[in-house]
Amino acid sequence: MAEPREVLREGYERWSSGDLEAVFGNWHPSATISRAGGLGEVRGLEEIRAFVQPDALESQQFQPLEYLENGERVAVRCQVTAVGAQTGVSVEQEGWHVWTFRDGKVAALVVTFERDEALAAAGIDPAA
Repeated sequence: MAEPREVLREGYERWSSGDLEAVFGNWHPSATISRAGGLGEVRGLEEIRAFVQPDALESQQFQPLEYLENGERVAVRCQVTAVGAQTGVSVEQEGWHVWTFRDGKVAALVVTFERDEALAAAGIDPAA
């Protein structure tokens, strides 16, 4: 079974190349995504697939900048670049993804723009 960091490294590469089916091969069917800014939760792999494949984006690239690990939880600071399908406008945003693994697969993803919130979700003391 691959280590969470390796699963994530490969997952970010595949997501950036548009190979979402390969990405979702490492997700539990009951996985959840908690969206940034209190926008709610997406539950289950079918809802997640629909959520991450919007027609509004031509492409989405992820560049992991930092991995902070705590057992089966990993906080990843990353740069996201998205290009609008209709406008061609490119937008960049730095944020945090907090991944929780269960049995070697993604069980949950928390998305936030705040470092302290990400570390708390990963069970890491921000002062450490």
